[in-house]
Amino acid sequence: MLPKYPKPLGRKILIKSATALFVVEAITFAFSYGVWYKLNRERDFRLYMRNNFPKILEFYYTLDDKFGNTNIRLIDSDYWKRTSS
Repeated sequence: MLPKYPKPLGRKILIKSATALFVVEAITFAFSYGVWYKLNRERDFRLYMRNNFPKILEFYYTLDDKFGNTNIRLIDSDYWKRTSS
């Protein structure tokens, strides 16, 4: 009968670390997609982000300026000016 040797400890640690990293990346991607989806769909959420996290909203608007053609920054600012008056 052939003797069984245990897997090397380094290999076990590498596999567990890679699995943990994959899970963390998947959760981070899901969270990022959720925030992006809400930013695209809800003006009230964009107002919340403007009041609490302006750098994130500015990054969103910058991406929209570069890759999209919606001018959502202008639409939002006009809407917020009209509703605040």
